[in-house]
Amino acid sequence: MLPISTDHAEQFAWGRSRFLEEANTLKKLNGTPSIVGVHDFFEAKGTAYMVMDLIKGETLTKRLIREERLAAGLVEPLLFPCWMAWRRCMLPASCTATSNPPTS
Repeated sequence: MLPISTDHAEQFAWGRSRFLEEANTLKKLNGTPSIVGVHDFFEAKGTAYMVMDLIKGETLTKRLIREERLAAGLVEPLLFPCWMAWRRCMLPASCTATSNPPTS
C-alpha cells in the first residue's frame, strides 16, 4: 500500500509510524486479559503489518446491528472487558463477543 499521491506521503508515513507504535504497545501487553495477542509487526513493501491472534466471535458493531439493543445483563460482560483493556480507544468494531469471555 502506498500513499495516493506525494501530497499525502507525509500523512501516510505518520499513520504508518503510529500503527507500528500501537503494534509495539499491544505486543508488550501480550497475556493481558481482553487484549488480543500480537505475535509480530513489521514493515514491508512500503506499508506496515501486524500479526495477531485470530479471535472467533461477533463484533459489538455487528451485534448491535443485529439486536439493536442489548439486554441489561449483557452490557457489563461485553463492555467492561473492552473498557478495561482499551480505555482510550473504545470502538465497537474493536470489541469481539466470544463464547468464553475472560474472567478478569
